[in-house]
Amino acid sequence: MKAMGLVVSLCVAAAFCTGCAGGQEDTAGQTIVLENVTLMEYADTGLPYFHDILKNNTEKTVTAVETAMLAYDAEGQPLEIYWDFMDSSAEPKYGHLRFEDVELSPGGVKDEDGGWTLYDGEKMEDWPVRGDGGANKAEYGLFCVKRVEFDDGTAWENPDYADWREEYQGKAQAVASLQEYYPKEYCILSAE
Repeated sequence: MKAMGLVVSLCVAAAFCTGCAGGQEDTAGQTIVLENVTLMEYADTGLPYFHDILKNNTEKTVTAVETAMLAYDAEGQPLEIYWDFMDSSAEPKYGHLRFEDVELSPGGVKDEDGGWTLYDGEKMEDWPVRGDGGANKAEYGLFCVKRVEFDDGTAWENPDYADWREEYQGKAQAVASLQEYYPKEYCILSAE
């Protein structure tokens, strides 16, 4: 797989930080960390995909994660793309929510081959042409952990998700700000 130099912003800027600093209760390392997200290409097809690495620093096993995804071009302009290109009725959107079942033990890291494939009309010759090739322009992305589910039946909801979405979805961003978010730590103050 070939890394394409994508630096992906994680959920939020300082104004909406869900990190463990800034007066939040010390939860003795009860965090989920979105360590890295890169834009890569599958070696066999050359198709681009977002690959994310997630670490579980809680005392519980993570069974599912819901993540919001946005994409930006090299100038920080938001991309309205076909996130679910296999659904012929799907329309292009600025953002997409991905729900993923996982088995992530305490201390475990999700870093599997593959990721969320982006539509690439230039390389997908057998697929109908859709849109203006926005996914081909992807350079940066913002991912935000919206919800985490645990094996004991509890779940954590990101309290800053709505603010993040309002701030970023469909809005241009300074390239420097897209490059300064790694890693993104989410304090799991309570899971209900």
